[in-house]
Amino acid sequence: MDQECDKAARIIQSFTAQGASSRNKTLIQIPPRVLATCSGLAIFTVFRTGLHLSGSSGSGIVISRLPSGPNQQRWSPPSGFLIHSLGAGFLAGIDIYDCICVLRTPAAVRAFAERPRLYQE
Repeated sequence: MDQECDKAARIIQSFTAQGASSRNKTLIQIPPRVLATCSGLAIFTVFRTGLHLSGSSGSGIVISRLPSGPNQQRWSPPSGFLIHSLGAGFLAGIDIYDCICVLRTPAAVRAFAERPRLYQE
């Protein structure tokens, strides 16, 4: 878990203005006001490979904002998670990428925190 937390700190820094640099390949920077008002964050790295059929795997942490007083920001302890997926399509190669999902509502945090479910429409 310590390595996941260190990795998450590096990823957050690269997605904010403090971590922006010419060698950084971040596609989008997260504005500070978005981080200041979110209910939680899911921070992870994914490794994807394939040739027409693909597979990906990754790991990360999810944290949620705790109730706190004015000018305080308290976060929950991190909870680890794994990602695995299969795919098909026009794909050839290997890709490793970092992601941050900004969880805007408490319901979004609960979706990451609860056991996986299958949804039927």
